[in-house]
Amino acid sequence: MTQQAQAYKYALIAVFFWPTVATVFKITLRHITPLELLFYSSLSSLFILGAILIYQKKWYEAFVYLRSKPFLILILGGIVKRKGKMYQ
Repeated sequence: MTQQAQAYKYALIAVFFWPTVATVFKITLRHITPLELLFYSSLSSLFILGAILIYQKKWYEAFVYLRSKPFLILILGGIVKRKGKMYQ
């Protein structure tokens, strides 16, 4: 499969799942708080990314990068605390 065909495949998958995510989030918000939803979605993303890194045997590269630039990671994650307030 060429790179262009693979790009089209991934684009179609993203277009297919995009409205599904919004619907699931709306239904889920009837049962849990927005903060819980954020926590569970972030946790599931972390597990999926971790599984991909382990499968590709690149977890050590991610660990080294995380250790070398921890402040940048915190800024990009929106977890910087200033003057007692959390910024996102």
